[in-house]
Amino acid sequence: MDEVKKLVVADICNTLFDSNTTFDFVRYCVDTGRLKCNRLLYHALFSKISPLFVGIAILHKFTRTDIHKKMAVRLFKNKSTQDVRDWATSFLKEYLQGREIHESLSYLHQYKPENIILVSSTIYPVAETIAAYLNIDHFIATELEIVNSKYTGRIKHEISGSKLSALHEKYSPEKFEIEMVITDNFSDKELMDKSKKKLAVCYDNRQEKFWSALRDVNIIRIKNIPGHG
Repeated sequence: MDEVKKLVVADICNTLFDSNTTFDFVRYCVDTGRLKCNRLLYHALFSKISPLFVGIAILHKFTRTDIHKKMAVRLFKNKSTQDVRDWATSFLKEYLQGREIHESLSYLHQYKPENIILVSSTIYPVAETIAAYLNIDHFIATELEIVNSKYTGRIKHEISGSKLSALHEKYSPEKFEIEMVITDNFSDKELMDKSKKKLAVCYDNRQEKFWSALRDVNIIRIKNIPGHG
């Protein structure tokens, strides 16, 4: 009988790195001239005080469709997969490495890399680069559509809010159990419920209150990061 794989499941954004990695990557590519974006679209994507940004955010809430993310991904249309992979490597070196959340990573380093899987709704090229940096072979991320080694500007498979289903697509349910989950993301509650060990990354009292309602949860309170709690 095959051995049941014990998985350590980790989110990426605001869990391992102080970053919304999809949007920070897109903004990095625009600010460095790698992607072209007009001023109106730029404000719609990145300026939280912009009426456009606020309007799209409200629409997202009611439709449960991440319009901001779809708009951001659209900027990659006709860009080669190799170029975007190279950009993601530069993004990691020039931006993300200074935003590691060491409290979270210290827990992750207690486990063998072969048992760890990153499960994040960030886009695939970013997750791929982060996984390589952390010496982790397994990851699941939002897949982008590719034709002839170029991005079409469309999302192929979004995993936001359905990470447990994504795990079931990768592994047969009877072939794995979740040893630990570490996340800050409220939508990962279903994953947490299935895990033996639960680590909730929290920046403020609101997050602590949400996760404390979950049985046997361990709170990792993050301090001294600008813009959080």
